[in-house]
Amino acid sequence: MKIITVANRKGGTGKTTTAYNLAFSLALKNKLVCLVDLDSQGNLSLISKVDAISLEEFKNCEIKKINDKIDILPFTKDFPILENEINSLLDRNNYLRDNIITKIDDARTYDYVIIDTSPGMNILNINAFFASDEAAIIVNSDYFSLSGLRQLIGVINQVQGMNTKLDYKIILNNFIKGRKYFDSLEPILKSFEKYTDIKIPSRQAFIENSSLSKPTIDLEDVYTEYEKMCAVLS
Repeated sequence: MKIITVANRKGGTGKTTTAYNLAFSLALKNKLVCLVDLDSQGNLSLISKVDAISLEEFKNCEIKKINDKIDILPFTKDFPILENEINSLLDRNNYLRDNIITKIDDARTYDYVIIDTSPGMNILNINAFFASDEAAIIVNSDYFSLSGLRQLIGVINQVQGMNTKLDYKIILNNFIKGRKYFDSLEPILKSFEKYTDIKIPSRQAFIENSSLSKPTIDLEDVYTEYEKMCAVLS
């Protein structure tokens, strides 16, 4: 079972739609996937048509079915309470791994667990990195999206000192071909060793399909990039 955390310190970069479409891309390859919604806004649960659950249900790993290949552990509105509980623990970095991921592993023989995180860097996000094999850092082609990238990589580098299996990849979202603004930023992206050159194109269909709880990988140019992502993160 491979665990992937989708992250960026900034909101609005497309973490949730990336996690959702990545799950469906892997399902097309006959992989079993469990999504985990760690964002208190619950957008991943929302587009999956799954309601919030109680804190006890989250702790008990009350997984919900999306389809035959994809399940989800929905968000709880009580994440702030859970964060306070975790912060009081002696080993506060491995709560998610020891208490949630182990239950997910027992529930079904998943090939992948994909964790959607909130913006910023709270204790749940740190836990996600400690539990993961891979972090997919989602950036947009703007300076605001890139501004926290080095800081996030710094956090991941620190976690790697204790979770030696953790690796990360940088993926560009909302790419518009021919935009001069991106041309000026591309050399900056390419200066990062872990930039994958995967460019998920900007499409209105992402917004429309999310509201309809549909993936957007039926568009050929979109699916091409998600296929690359599946290969890079596998």
